[in-house]
Amino acid sequence: MARFRLILCFIPMLLFGIGLFFMTTADLVLCVPELAGLTALGTVISVFAVFAEEKGWCRWSPAFVFLMAAVLRMMLLFRNPELSDDLYRYLFDGLMLLDGLNPYAASPLTAFSAGPEAAALIPRINHADLSTIYPPMAQVFFALGAHAGGAFGMKLVLVLMDLLSCVLLYGIVRKLGLPDSRVMLYAWHPLPILEIGASGHIDAAAVCLTLLALYVGLGLRAGAPGRIRASLAGVFFAGAVLVKWIPLLFFPGLISLIPPGRRGFWIAGAGLTGLILFFPFLPEAASGFDTLGVYLANWEFSGFAFRTLRLITGSGQASRLILALAGGGALLVLYARIFPGLTGGRTGSPPPLQVLGACYAAALTWLMVTPTLHPWYGLYLVAFLPFAAGPAGLVLSWSVFLGYRVLIDYRLSGLWLEDSLTSFLIMSAPLLALGASCFLSRNRSIKY
Repeated sequence: MARFRLILCFIPMLLFGIGLFFMTTADLVLCVPELAGLTALGTVISVFAVFAEEKGWCRWSPAFVFLMAAVLRMMLLFRNPELSDDLYRYLFDGLMLLDGLNPYAASPLTAFSAGPEAAALIPRINHADLSTIYPPMAQVFFALGAHAGGAFGMKLVLVLMDLLSCVLLYGIVRKLGLPDSRVMLYAWHPLPILEIGASGHIDAAAVCLTLLALYVGLGLRAGAPGRIRASLAGVFFAGAVLVKWIPLLFFPGLISLIPPGRRGFWIAGAGLTGLILFFPFLPEAASGFDTLGVYLANWEFSGFAFRTLRLITGSGQASRLILALAGGGALLVLYARIFPGLTGGRTGSPPPLQVLGACYAAALTWLMVTPTLHPWYGLYLVAFLPFAAGPAGLVLSWSVFLGYRVLIDYRLSGLWLEDSLTSFLIMSAPLLALGASCFLSRNRSIKY
């Protein structure tokens, strides 16, 4: 056993080696195959580290887990965001706001009053003909990151938010009586390390505020003073939604955790936060919804279900409608088990693990049906892995990296050529993992 424990010491060394490869590689785009392989290895290592601790084979202290998480993220801070150019839009919006300009008032191509630093970013911004799609709370983080200094400053702000997510996850698993090791499913997972440390995606802030709303809301169940805490939970959830709209997926779950007598304060906190954040940007903020409409109606990436339906129906709009209805119906079914808690009932709210399992399943369902499946969208799934990890979710949290295959041709030839095989592989991998789990366990109660 002592020899086996010595072998387990190589787990952090392997993770560090993977991080070192990502840090020193000249161009991640031209190393997408290696990236896919190493992220698969990193995902397996993080899962095995949790398994080994829960089996009693080793013990990772929380301080070491957080230190390792910080090192792996900080190693990538000085890289340019090669896998995604979203960060340049963040910087442009942030600089506009710092200059006293409304980022919703004009698209980058028509923002003639933009300063020289912001104007220099315009050639790097995708869809520069559209005004910003990002909600007001995101603009606050953009301004903070731009003030901190360029791409490095923006990524530093978001990495710090991501590390706060790791701390919040530790507090949440403690509240729920789960093993501390579950935090490693997020803290050591390659997806947040790469998508936040290397690419600097604003989803880090949305995930952090969602977990903060969850942490504060769970405190109400422990008998903490209710009104202010419920209002704060609503404030944090509104902040998460107004960083990016995706956390709306978790609205039924998070509000169900609030005791019935305090839900009004939660809603009031969320509503007031929305009004306060939107007010300085009115009336131009409406252009953000116009861009959101363009995104929902036209954008696509790696969505296998969408590509298949479009092939069958011959209509992209019909396919989007079918998927929206199917996804919405699936979410209703997933949350139906906790709806009795919304009406009060005897207990007032459902068991937290049941709620978090529904949130995990909601994130998984959304990733399966969305026409646009960017790899960083998987961050919302990974955030719930410590509470409800199943084979499909674990594998999908890795297979989303396969979508980066398109960047190789784009870098070499300038052509954006997506293919159905890649989107098929992204979705078939988690489904095969689920099928294998069902076959091996021969148990009807299978985690997804």
